[in-house]
Amino acid sequence: EIDKLLQLDENSKKFIISFLSVILISVITQINSLVSRFFGSFFYGVITATTNAFILVQAPIGMFSVATSVVGLNALSEAFSKGNKEEFKNIAEKAIRTLNFLIVPISIVMITFSEDIIRLIFRDIPGIILGSEGKYGPEALKLTLEMFSIYVLSTYFLSVNSLLTRLSYAKNQISVPIINSIINLTTNLGVNILIFLTLKNYLGIPLAFLMASISST
Repeated sequence: EIDKLLQLDENSKKFIISFLSVILISVITQINSLVSRFFGSFFYGVITATTNAFILVQAPIGMFSVATSVVGLNALSEAFSKGNKEEFKNIAEKAIRTLNFLIVPISIVMITFSEDIIRLIFRDIPGIILGSEGKYGPEALKLTLEMFSIYVLSTYFLSVNSLLTRLSYAKNQISVPIINSIINLTTNLGVNILIFLTLKNYLGIPLAFLMASISST
């Protein structure tokens, strides 16, 4: 009976492999986050500024990139399972065009009006609610703006990476997202160490993240 339970069919094996790969990628992502926090801990106020800036950068990715990827995943998986390469290619190209149509203009707006966005979110809106500028002072605004100005450059690459990851899952190419995550972590850690040892500048944190996003896309 035990032997029968241990004998998994092909679909069950694929599910387990995919499940374990998602866990591994999640662990690598958390380590990546810890890398940024570790180097940020050497500079006053940088961890908070990094967190706030990154949350703003993730907003368009969560709204459009993930939505586009998830909606297309079922169609992509179905096309791949049928062996219809042409349909798979058409769906993938349509998803990429849709993503470009949404993310590129938003990225340009965020880059162009980065200072206005930071002041609106962290100074003006709290000022309206609290009747003052709140506790987010000029130095905190400056740090957050500097971080955001670099992080926002990675928006497009993060969005494309999210889509390509789901394309890989649809094609059962489980190793591709794992390899990309390892490349991302290695690049992030390496650039952070290099900039910290040579320049000792907190801007190495978003720069390392940007380089990692580009290298793993």
